[in-house]
Amino acid sequence: MASNKTPNLGLDIWQPEDFFKRAEVNNNFTKIDAKSKENSDRIGDLSKKSYEENKKGTSPFYGNDIPMFSIIDDDITTRFLDISKPLLDARGIKVSLAAITNRVGTSGYLTKEQLLQLQKENHEIVSHTTNHANIYNSDTSTDAEIEASLRDSQNWLIENGFNGYDTVVYPYGAVNARAKKLVAKYYKNGVRSSGDDIKTFPFDNLQIPRKGIRANEDFTTVLKPIIDSCIANKGWLIFLTHSGDTNEINTNNLTQALDYVLSKGGVFLPFGEAYKYKGNALSIGDFTSSNKLFMSNNGNLTGLDSLPNLVPGSLLTTANAIDNARSTYQDGKVTVSRVATGASGAINEGGVLITSSTDQYYTYQTFITQTRMFTRRWDTSTNTWKAWVEYVTTDKLTQDVNKTLVTGTNTKTMDDPLTAYTQWKETIVMIAADKDTFKGQGGVMKVTRLDQYYSYATFKPSQENVIYVRKWNVGTSSWGSWGV
Repeated sequence: MASNKTPNLGLDIWQPEDFFKRAEVNNNFTKIDAKSKENSDRIGDLSKKSYEENKKGTSPFYGNDIPMFSIIDDDITTRFLDISKPLLDARGIKVSLAAITNRVGTSGYLTKEQLLQLQKENHEIVSHTTNHANIYNSDTSTDAEIEASLRDSQNWLIENGFNGYDTVVYPYGAVNARAKKLVAKYYKNGVRSSGDDIKTFPFDNLQIPRKGIRANEDFTTVLKPIIDSCIANKGWLIFLTHSGDTNEINTNNLTQALDYVLSKGGVFLPFGEAYKYKGNALSIGDFTSSNKLFMSNNGNLTGLDSLPNLVPGSLLTTANAIDNARSTYQDGKVTVSRVATGASGAINEGGVLITSSTDQYYTYQTFITQTRMFTRRWDTSTNTWKAWVEYVTTDKLTQDVNKTLVTGTNTKTMDDPLTAYTQWKETIVMIAADKDTFKGQGGVMKVTRLDQYYSYATFKPSQENVIYVRKWNVGTSSWGSWGV
């Protein structure tokens, strides 16, 4: 018989001299399976609440009264499948993996196909930059180096269909102020490798802390108090694991942490899913600056020197309440209101309404839904609100580019620079034979100019049934070679 048991689930542990009984093994699996179902049911209940509330058009907020836990496993080594995944699968836990994108498919690292399969199983793949270079906390690195590692890693995730492209995990866990500004150009979230649980909301979304599960640290005196704090404060604790580091992780310390969290009613979600409940609803500016505005998912606000001028508005639920007259709001104040779907008029989405009222000539509103943002002003001539104007994102412009074709001329040469074409347009150009530096036949060329990183041209020679493609090379500021 087993001479010891684990402290949380009471699983049997055998010493070398213990007699082994099959019934004890079966009992262990039964306990693990029951706890896994209990955890899955809790996640299901949470998702159902979110779905029902979102049908009403209001923010979910339910995650704020539940202690939440996430795991980000760094580096995407193949040991994740051997060491961590079996323990996670047995408990129904899904995690995030931070991918060093240039190492995908190399020796000791997961392949793209393995990562896609993990995402299919509801794990999440986020960025760990292209090469894990220690440049984010270094004043000797150049802006170009930092941007390339951020941009190229994100592009790889997007191009290969990974959903965690808006989160980056910093190599070696730190980032300086200069690099942080560059991170903000590409990513919504930046994650460190040190810190404890998140107790205060909102928080710095580009300096999100993690606590490592490490083999050389005593669980009772180091990790357990942090888990207890997260549970008591209904906070969010993000664990750091390194499945590929044999000195940092083993099955015993990971099992102990997982079972303790589950025994205390904690819910595990991948980082991106947990952020929907525990993350910021609004993140404007640098969190360390006074010139900022951050709002949590439960309505807590921080930032701006004019913060005392912010007025909490009521939940707007009556039909078209979003169009209430300017006199509804206080002059000299900024009023923040939650809006249900039925109250948002033609927009027909729930969200957050920010009304800035100075006087009748300088009053405007901003309305933010989960995926869109609008603005409008008060019309003094009609004493009504003007029509909403939607902010157009790069994604939307990219989607609409096929609707904005412009006709070129046969006076252009094939190798005119990108600046010769209208941005956010597709230009169709007739290339004369003497302007055709590729085939010498002439033909039809179409140039799609978005920004310098996402611009390309296609060419159909007049005497061939083949379409060739080339991209704009940012490094040389010239067109690349044609290819099929």
